Amino acid sequence: MVGSLLARVRLEPEIWGGLTHRPTDREARAGDRGGRVSARAIFLAAIALWACVPLVEPVPDGAQIVRESVVAGNEFPPLDRTIGPTDAAALRSEILALPPKTVEKFCPNDSGMRYRLVFSGPRSLTVVLEAGGCRYAFLSPLDVRETTEQFWAHLAGALGFYTRGYDLYPTPLPRESPPRRP
Repeated sequence: MVGSLLARVRLEPEIWGGLTHRPTDREARAGDRGGRVSARAIFLAAIALWACVPLVEPVPDGAQIVRESVVAGNEFPPLDRTIGPTDAAALRSEILALPPKTVEKFCPNDSGMRYRLVFSGPRSLTVVLEAGGCRYAFLSPLDVRETTEQFWAHLAGALGFYTRGYDLYPTPLPRESPPRRP
C-alpha cells in the first residue's frame, strides 16, 4: 500500500530546495475537466455582462397632463391633454434626470397653478409640477426636483404650445364680483 502511494506521488526537488507535488497521469486527467466550465466562472461572466449592459427604462404608453389650481379663488383655463409614448418617454427621462432640491430658497409669488403628469405603462409615475413659485417637480413627498427652463420648453413642445411663449403660464380667469349692496 505504501509502495502504491509512493508510486502515485512523486516528489521532485525545486530550484530553491523545497519539495513539490508532481501530478500523476490520472490526476492530470482529473484536473483537465474535459472542457467543462465551473459554476464560479459562469457566475462571474454573467455578472460582468450584466454590469456592461445599460439598464433600459420601459417606454410609457403615454401621459395625461392636467392643469390644476391649489389656491382658492384662482382658476385657470382648463387643460387636460394626453401625449403619445415618444413625448412621454422623453419627458419622463428628463424628469428623472432633474437635480434634487438641495436647499430652501426664497421663491417668487406663487399663483397656485400646478400641472399633474400621470405616466401610464409598465412603470407608472405621477409628477406634480409647480408652474409658479420655485417651480419644483414633486415625484413624491420626499423626492423633490428643481426644474429647468429647458424642461419647461420641452413640456410646452409636448403639449403643442409655442416653446418660448406664455401658454404654460396663463393668468387666472376673471372672477365675477359679488353684487353690491345698496
